[in-house]
Amino acid sequence: MKNKMNSNLLIFLFLIILAFVVYSVWQRGVQAPVFTCRAHIVSEVATKTCDKTSVFDIFLSINEKDKGYILISGNYSCPNAEPTPVEGVIDFTYSKEGDYYSIYMGGRGDKFSDVSSVLKYGNLKMKITNLDHGVYMLSLPNDILMMCTKA
Repeated sequence: MKNKMNSNLLIFLFLIILAFVVYSVWQRGVQAPVFTCRAHIVSEVATKTCDKTSVFDIFLSINEKDKGYILISGNYSCPNAEPTPVEGVIDFTYSKEGDYYSIYMGGRGDKFSDVSSVLKYGNLKMKITNLDHGVYMLSLPNDILMMCTKA
């Protein structure tokens, strides 16, 4: 009688632990992003008005349910001028076609085109290539967009 009670208790405890593990894995799968990476970009760009120097931190998150966002924080400046801060979030939807993600960006405003000229476009085709040790190359069909580290 006592052995049967102990075995029933062990089975019950095993089922509770199993249920907890299954629930934890399910929750992580539901909320986990498909891909995230971050980059620190320093660039010098000659424009019509001046030679701009820019420094930006970019965080890209591609989530399940065909949605994602780009978080941008940084500034740009012309020589002998105060830096102009640029911060914000660009929400987007996407679809995957072969090796490329087709990204459809929502309203961004003009301020993000100072970060990268490709951000002035509403739609992008982007490929993510794993290079080595958590380093990824984000490229467009005819250009390399940036290198980033998996976050």
